[in-house]
Amino acid sequence: TSRSKNIQDVILFNYEKVSQDLLKSATHVLISIPPDGDDVVERYGDCLQNVKWFGYLSATSVYGDHSGNWVNEESETKPIEIRGEKRLRSEKRWLNSRLPVHIFRLAGIYGPGRNVLIDLQLGKARNVKKEGHFFS
Repeated sequence: TSRSKNIQDVILFNYEKVSQDLLKSATHVLISIPPDGDDVVERYGDCLQNVKWFGYLSATSVYGDHSGNWVNEESETKPIEIRGEKRLRSEKRWLNSRLPVHIFRLAGIYGPGRNVLIDLQLGKARNVKKEGHFFS
């Protein structure tokens, strides 16, 4: 948390009720819209001219199968599932938007029914051990 008195309020973006004036005044944006619904660049890109920092929450699925080898930000992207392909397309759209973009490739996206902490608590979490292979 920041102790700075200059921090403005955090406003949750409601895709159904978009305030273009609010977007025009935004300086920092973090977006987690899934790739199926990510047409924000096309619909609202012109409203984001004051953005100094933009974050897009993507996923490690953009890397695809690297046969258990180490993967990092420099690794080739070769998604094998449609969702990974869509996330990679969304990343490219944001990177081509001329905004100062930071892509976060999360190892697990959380949402309803997708929470590793609850899985651990319920004994549903899996520990995969395979010699010479690494998993996120």
